[in-house]
Amino acid sequence: MTRRRLRLLLPWLLLLLLAGCGKVPLYDDLPPKEANAMLALLLQHGIDAEKRSDRDNRAAVSVPERSVSDAIQLLESHGLPREQFESIGKVFRNSGLVSSPLEERVRFIYALSQDLSDTLSRIDGVTTARVHVVLPDNDPLAEEATPASAAVFIKHREDASLSAMAPNIKSLVSNSIEGLDYANVSVTLFPAKVPMMRPQPPLHSIGPLRLTTDSILPFWLLTLAGMAVGGALTGSLTWAYLRKWRRHDHDAAA
Repeated sequence: MTRRRLRLLLPWLLLLLLAGCGKVPLYDDLPPKEANAMLALLLQHGIDAEKRSDRDNRAAVSVPERSVSDAIQLLESHGLPREQFESIGKVFRNSGLVSSPLEERVRFIYALSQDLSDTLSRIDGVTTARVHVVLPDNDPLAEEATPASAAVFIKHREDASLSAMAPNIKSLVSNSIEGLDYANVSVTLFPAKVPMMRPQPPLHSIGPLRLTTDSILPFWLLTLAGMAVGGALTGSLTWAYLRKWRRHDHDAAA
């Protein structure tokens, strides 16, 4: 094998080695705390995940390409990444425009729903939370007023039992909205099915690399091939140097 062929082959072997250890970004622009929770969950289930942070204190989570589907299903079943809700401050941010009373009322109800949904989504085991608030625009001169009401939808992990917490959830919602009675709050709980995860091969650490069982053999084969190519290249260069050195001595002796 000529030196030229060896030089051409060595970069391709290195590229194959790097390609076997590469990861694809799964989610980016994440808060560091949320990225850490996602990373811990993925590693706990045997998925070789990795977190990287940028200069803006935002993080990205990457996984091997073959694990993308399992990783997404696992994270979604645990409500990650968390949905971003709008706060009352954002909803009522001064835009410089004059809103009608109806628009202000709609924005107020929407802001209440967003704030309560955000609060309920932070309960352990909750993956999705929605609060639908109804605040009737009653006529102050009417003899009977339509009472306010709220409907709470909660989707939770199958291993989290939230039935005993339903009264507390109703109290939280009724106490957060003026004029809303406890009896007019309904809470509906839906367990989320945990996805069936394909068994992930265990991770093995080799220096800075983390490899799975099914990639150990290709890794060592590529490593041995690289060592063989490197040894052949070194031997070829050494032999060429010795020939040149002997020819130089021979010419000097002549």
